[in-house]
Amino acid sequence: MKKFCSKPFTAVFILAVIFNFPLLAQVKTTFTKEVRKSEEKPIALAKTERIEELNKVDVAVPKKTRGAIDRYKKLNIWGKEIPDSFLFYRNTLNKNQKAVYDTAYKALMKNEEGASLPVGLTEDEFFDTMDALVYDNPEGFWWAGSYKYWDNSDGIVTSFKFKNWVDSSELEQKYEEFWNATSPILFYASKLPDEMSKIKYIHDYICLSTEYDDDSVEAGNTGGKLQTAFSCAVDYKAVCAGYTTLFQYYMQNLGIPCTYISSGSHAWNFLKVNGQFYQMDVTWNDTEVIPPYFNLTHEEMQSVKKHTPKDISKKVIDANPSTGKEMSYLEYFGALLEGSPYAYKELMFYDPEKSSKQKGAVKIYKNTPEILNIVRNVDELKILIDQTDYYDGLILEFFVPDENEVDNIVKWLKEDSTFDWHKGHRTYVGNSVIYNFTFDSSKGH
Repeated sequence: MKKFCSKPFTAVFILAVIFNFPLLAQVKTTFTKEVRKSEEKPIALAKTERIEELNKVDVAVPKKTRGAIDRYKKLNIWGKEIPDSFLFYRNTLNKNQKAVYDTAYKALMKNEEGASLPVGLTEDEFFDTMDALVYDNPEGFWWAGSYKYWDNSDGIVTSFKFKNWVDSSELEQKYEEFWNATSPILFYASKLPDEMSKIKYIHDYICLSTEYDDDSVEAGNTGGKLQTAFSCAVDYKAVCAGYTTLFQYYMQNLGIPCTYISSGSHAWNFLKVNGQFYQMDVTWNDTEVIPPYFNLTHEEMQSVKKHTPKDISKKVIDANPSTGKEMSYLEYFGALLEGSPYAYKELMFYDPEKSSKQKGAVKIYKNTPEILNIVRNVDELKILIDQTDYYDGLILEFFVPDENEVDNIVKWLKEDSTFDWHKGHRTYVGNSVIYNFTFDSSKGH
C-alpha cells in the first residue's frame, strides 16, 4: 500500500547507523535558501591600508639585481608546482618588481613579518607589486593586502611589514580550519572529468553554502578576514572578495588558470577555460536561479554596472582577450537551474581523521561526486523509473530543477499504481529540489 510521508528518510542516515559510516565532514552539507536584504547588487571591497614611514637615515639599495633571484615555488595541495602562467599579475610586472614580488611571497608563506626589498622600487611600482601579490595568491589568506612600508628621502621603498588579520601564533590553527573546510571540496571536484564540470561543482557549492554578509556591510566593517578566502570557506559568510578569492583558490588547485579582478569597490574572477578567457562573478550569481554572470566575455562583463576594472586588472584583461562564448553557462549547460546536478552528499563521507597507511592519504567512503538524474516533469520520472531495476527498500533520488514541479510529481506518485513505494522526502537546493522515495516491492519488474 502506498503511503506518503514528509518526514526525512535518507540513505545516508541508514548507512551511518548500519555500517558506522562517518557523518563528520567539516564542511557544510545542508543548504538553505538565501534571500538578500536588497535587490541592489552587493559590493564591499575594502580599501587596502598602506602606512608609509620615512627611514630616519637613507638606506643604500642596489639599483638592479645582483646575481640570480631565488625564485619561490607556488605549490598546489598535491605538491605540484603551479606554473608562472597562472600568476597573471606577476606577468605584468617589470624585472625589479618581480624580484620584490618573489621575496614578499616567500616571506608571506613563511609567516614572516615582512622583508627588505632586494631592489629599490618607487612607491607606485611597490603598490602595484603588492596588489599583484595579493591578487595572485589566495592561499595566503591570513593577509588581506594591507601593509606598512619604509622609504628613503628619494622616495624609494626599502622594506615593508605585512598587516595580517591573523596573529602569527594562531596561523597553524586557522590553516587547519581552512584545510578541513576546503580539502574535501577539492578532492571531489578533482574527480570530475572536465574543466566545466569542475568549475560548476565549485561555483554551485560556494553559492549554496555562502551567505552574503549584509550585516558587516551595513556596519562598515568589511576589511581583514572578509576580504579573504577564509571567510567564505570556513565561516560560510563573506563579501565579494571572499567569494572571489575562494573560487580562485579552488581553480588554481584544480589546474584551471584563474585570478582576481578588482574595480576598486567590487571583486570578481577571470579564468581560462578550454583555451579561452572569461570572467565570472560568483557573488552576483549567488541567489540567482540561472547564473547570469557565469563565463562572460570581457566585453560582456565590462558592460555590466560596477564591473569596470582598475588599471592593474585591466592590464591582465587586455593581455588575455576573450575569443569565444562556447563556455558560457547557457551555451554549455542550457537553462538548468542553479545547483543541478550535484547533491554534495559525498562530502558527508569524507573523513580526514582516518588516515590510511599511505603517507598523506585519507580514508574515505565515496570516491566520486554524486551526480543526480535530472527530472523536469512526470514524464521524465516515468522514464527514469522504467530504466531502474528497483527492489524492496531501494531509494530513488533525483533532481527537480523547478520546485513548483515537485507537487505534480508527488501527485502522480500517489495516484499511479504501477509500483509500490513509501516515504518520500524533499530537500531544497536553492530554487530546486532533490527528491527521493523508497520502493516497497519489485512490483512491475
